[in-house]
Amino acid sequence: MIKLIKTKIDDSYLFLLRLIVYITLFAFAEFTFAMLFGYKVVAIGILIGTAGMVLGLFSLLKGKKRIVSLADGKIVLELGYFIRYLLYTSLFLFSAIAFGSPLQGILGVFVGLLNAKIVAFLFAWRWLK
Repeated sequence: MIKLIKTKIDDSYLFLLRLIVYITLFAFAEFTFAMLFGYKVVAIGILIGTAGMVLGLFSLLKGKKRIVSLADGKIVLELGYFIRYLLYTSLFLFSAIAFGSPLQGILGVFVGLLNAKIVAFLFAWRWLK
C-alpha cells in the first residue's frame, strides 16, 4: 500500500505563490489597458518584464537556502544577486533591440518588473504573520 507523506510547505514558498498570483493579476490588467489604447509593444514588454520578475523571485527563493552566516567561518560568493540583475538587464536590452519602438519596449519591461514592488507594497504586509 502506498503511504501518502504530508510535507510542510515553507512559508516563504506560500508567500511567493501569493505574490506571483497578484503580480499576474496586475500584469493582466496592465496588458489589457495597454492593448485597449493601442500600445502593443508596451503590452508585450509588460509580459516579458513580468515573466522575468517571476524568474527572479524563484531565483531569490532558491538563493535563500544557500545563505551561510559568516559566523561559521565560511566565505560564500553569492552569484544569485549578480545573475538576477544580469537577467533584468538582458530583458531591457532584448526589448530595446527586438521591437520597432525601443522606448515603448523598455517602458513595458520596466512596468512588468515594477509589478512585484507595487504588489509587495500594497498587499504583502497583510500576508506576514
